[in-house]
Amino acid sequence: HENNYYYYKGEKLYLDIDYTRMSVVTTERMSAKSLRSSGTELKIQNEAESHTRSLTVPIVQPMKKAMEIPLYTANVELSTEATPADYVKQMNSFRANKNVLHVSPAYTYRGKRMGLSDNFYVKLHNAEDIGMLCDLADKHSIEVLGHNKFMPLWIILSCNTVSTYNAIEAANAFYETGLFETTEPEFLYLDPYHT
Repeated sequence: HENNYYYYKGEKLYLDIDYTRMSVVTTERMSAKSLRSSGTELKIQNEAESHTRSLTVPIVQPMKKAMEIPLYTANVELSTEATPADYVKQMNSFRANKNVLHVSPAYTYRGKRMGLSDNFYVKLHNAEDIGMLCDLADKHSIEVLGHNKFMPLWIILSCNTVSTYNAIEAANAFYETGLFETTEPEFLYLDPYHT
């Protein structure tokens, strides 16, 4: 798929969609039963609370307070590999659930399985670029969450329910403006690391 890539050190790394799983971001811990639809058997794996939203440092004043509600990112495994059309149908079915904020494809890269959260990171060239970043985020309905105090030029952003992008698409769009040093989607790695 020509659109399934992200930038790493300025080069496009292409990913394959994993048609056996997808990433679902919810406002509460979800059971497979609560997500079940159209008779599809599901398994929830590697569900983790996303702390990034409540542990960020505001970067500009005044700034909207980042959402304090805990969010959960789950890797949802389908019982069988879906066709591309059925995969899209299943994603849309999850999106109809009132507790689901975001649904994204899961990917594989060189045999490693990766889910996707709704967050991505942008590294500014310098601190003065924050206004430009906030304007672009606002234009695309993307929430600016804050930054890590030890890496002040790395800004954490989040695709919310009204954003048309997932985290990979947003990271790519921001990188392709040429306005920022680099961007990174937040992947959830589903396989243990091998050395």
